[in-house]
Amino acid sequence: MHRIHFTRAFTRRYGISPSRYMQQLIMEKATRLLSAQGTSITQTALSLGYSDLFTFSRAFTRYFGMTPSAFVKANRPSSRTSE
Repeated sequence: MHRIHFTRAFTRRYGISPSRYMQQLIMEKATRLLSAQGTSITQTALSLGYSDLFTFSRAFTRYFGMTPSAFVKANRPSSRTSE
């Protein structure tokens, strides 16, 4: 199957392009990894196949409108205990 034919058929069927679908899956996995305690932003970037932290951070910020570090601060449970 030719790439253009596949892309058109996929987009018609699912409403988004294959590349956008893959980006969506990757960013969903990024949010799960970044929400987990003990996973650094760099580890997350490398495990998702990004060559460096800058590239991942730029893609994440473009997709979500916030940096990975801002996401971590907003979504990880605080390690401090309340007294």
